[in-house]
Amino acid sequence: MNDRGTYVKGLALTFGGVALMSPDALLIRLIDVDAWALLIWRGGLMALAMLIILALTFRGDIWRGFRGFGIGGLIAALALCFGNIGFVTAMTEEKAALVLVVFATVPLFGALIGWGGYGEKVPLRTWVAIPCAMGGLAIAAQAPLQSGATFALGMALCGTLMLATFLTILRHEPGVNNYAATALGSAFAAAIALGFGDVTEIAAAPDKLALTILLCFVVLPAAMALFSTGPRYISSA
Repeated sequence: MNDRGTYVKGLALTFGGVALMSPDALLIRLIDVDAWALLIWRGGLMALAMLIILALTFRGDIWRGFRGFGIGGLIAALALCFGNIGFVTAMTEEKAALVLVVFATVPLFGALIGWGGYGEKVPLRTWVAIPCAMGGLAIAAQAPLQSGATFALGMALCGTLMLATFLTILRHEPGVNNYAATALGSAFAAAIALGFGDVTEIAAAPDKLALTILLCFVVLPAAMALFSTGPRYISSA
């Protein structure tokens, strides 16, 4: 495939992933439970879905997806783990609009991480966009900071940085299987959440359970399968 074809494929995969991921914030609001309780199910169901995708990809040999994983794969999994924790916690603590504005800076953090960590060339237009976006983010954050929503804003920023790290590693570490990294990172998040959340909070409410299964076993795995494949073809930014 030529360079243009590769670029278009990367854009199409990423756009499809983002489009599928767009109901995430709405469904989190509709489920309306403690962040840790949701993270148990979110992490567990996503990990299960990704393992199924690995099994289908490698004809039952799931462990093949973890070969050549290395330290890069482990860091990517941990980054996704804390990215999930940051996003879900922020969404349950603060208005969705602010959280999504913060997460819209993922490409800029991705550019900085790729430049600083891997020497990836950053176009001039991106350097110009970074201070402009950060200035806009500072303006958007003024009201939450004044109202005492520092924790939620901090978690959103942490989640943003971690997701950018995850995508950048996938871009530059070809031995790291994106499905395996997503499965392991999701399992890490579920394991941490088990120490703080109540798994029965969702299980005891059929309507919340149905929405959780839809989000965490169908929507998000499909979105992440596309979204995490994009950096193979285009820059993480």
